Amino acid sequence: MTLPFSSDYLSMALVDGLRKGERTLIHRHVGNLHLPTGALVACDPFVNPDVAPFRTHLPHGTFPVVLSIEEYGNDQRVAGVVPPEGESEE
Repeated sequence: MTLPFSSDYLSMALVDGLRKGERTLIHRHVGNLHLPTGALVACDPFVNPDVAPFRTHLPHGTFPVVLSIEEYGNDQRVAGVVPPEGESEE
């Protein structure tokens, strides 16, 4: 899969509190994801309705879900989901 962005650009979403001009990325824990088999399928049907979902396998377990949210003035938008690090919470 070829991404339209560099890995350096995408890695900026992993930095909590990153400021770029008037924009700030903040991280917010929104719950936990339970992966009993480790299988993960995801897509963004609103932005790319014609793109097939991606599929991957992760270690099975329960992981925190942390959103990277861009704040700009009075607006907030989800920039991405921060991937889990290390072991599951089980």
